[in-house]
Amino acid sequence: MTQRIVPVILCGGAGSRLWPLSRDTFPKPFVTLPDGTTLIGHAFARIAALGAVLPTLVVTQKDHAHLVTRAASEAGVAAPGAIIEPMARNTAAAVASAALRAKQLHGDDVALLVLTADHLIAPLSRFAEIAHAATTLAGTSRLVTFGIQPTAPETGYGYLESGEAIEVAGATGRSVRRFVEKPALAVAQQYLASGHYYWNSGMFLLPVGALLAEFDRHAPEVLAAASNALQGARLFNDAAHLESSAYMAAPSISFDYAVMEKSDCVAMVAADFSWTDIGAWQAFADMVPKDAYGNVTVGDVSQVDSARTFVLAGKRMIATLGVSDLTIVDTDDALLVARTDRAQDVKKIYESLRKAGSELATHPLVVRRPWGTYQIIDEGVGFKSKRITVNPGASISLQRHEHRAEHWTIVAGTSEVQIDDTMTRCVNGDHIHVPLGAKHRIRNIGTDDVIFIEVQTGATLLESDIQRFEDQYGRA
Repeated sequence: MTQRIVPVILCGGAGSRLWPLSRDTFPKPFVTLPDGTTLIGHAFARIAALGAVLPTLVVTQKDHAHLVTRAASEAGVAAPGAIIEPMARNTAAAVASAALRAKQLHGDDVALLVLTADHLIAPLSRFAEIAHAATTLAGTSRLVTFGIQPTAPETGYGYLESGEAIEVAGATGRSVRRFVEKPALAVAQQYLASGHYYWNSGMFLLPVGALLAEFDRHAPEVLAAASNALQGARLFNDAAHLESSAYMAAPSISFDYAVMEKSDCVAMVAADFSWTDIGAWQAFADMVPKDAYGNVTVGDVSQVDSARTFVLAGKRMIATLGVSDLTIVDTDDALLVARTDRAQDVKKIYESLRKAGSELATHPLVVRRPWGTYQIIDEGVGFKSKRITVNPGASISLQRHEHRAEHWTIVAGTSEVQIDDTMTRCVNGDHIHVPLGAKHRIRNIGTDDVIFIEVQTGATLLESDIQRFEDQYGRA
């Protein structure tokens, strides 16, 4: 028996191996790929290829919810329902939350199609065929995983060892004997030669009733935390903001480890479509044709006597001379230069920056918000200046700061500014002082962008110093 599909996109990771293009507040799924697309856009396209399915759920974080909504709009699909994690707790908690929310909305006779927002798959028609076959298998209360037919002895992926064939109503699958961690090269070569091993894609088709039963059996503490977090959730429009303290009680473990590796009702569909996990710079580079010397370039790049290099240029031209086997990524505020064979270790740079409290790990130079953007112009001891853009019809939250005062100079657009209980209409050339501790917000009441320069002064100038009272985007 086939079941109705609830597509679920897991969109909660930082994509630290794609630093400096990917940051905490603008992670890998939203980064523009060499062809102008995004990974989250590709995920929505996969769902559209399925045909008639139930509304999509996206598990993401608060700072990313508006990016998901914008990506759905750009993909021409309906705005998804969001499950907002207070903090990422790995995939087991995310899948459990999605299952509980799907049951809340549709009952437990539906199946989750769990996708991640970091894959490229083609052709979409073949993906849809295999997904519907997986739904047929899932109708027999099996937890179905997608195994990718390997084309090389890849050491960066986990593997599935397949077992005996399973046939249900014309759909064919296999049992899964075991899940295997990323192997050494010699072992991966043996797997490829045997024909019994598949890459573990991290995609699943999961009947909700059976899935929740397996969570209760193998990972009850994860299920309890997700259930408590959903019961205490704050609902805003189509988003469920999970209760923080309950959700943080969930163990931070993967769905594979918590449930799939322990369950005795797992099946696999063998997927023969093209599948790429954009997990590091090498996979990103593989999207672009190489020149005769093995070089890959994106943007304004000039190379002389260089070989096997990947160069991603930002706003300025990048020139290389007499180098080889390098990965070079230039953004507005950071430059990465790495040996290509160390590109997987870029995560160590990100983690070092995060440990040091550097905004280079958390924010790009231009930070996107639901209401517009801001860009830091200059900063030093006791001051910070920003260029802030508020979109037509948008408004920042009604907020206050404990540690800083602000001075605004309006340079474009027509706005309404609130300082405590005073409302003022402002245009180009107006100045507004926001005293320390005053409630304030600015609303764009015109048809063009409002642009203003903000100068902050105070002993502590952190983005976390915001207390919200009202917000049209559900962040208060």
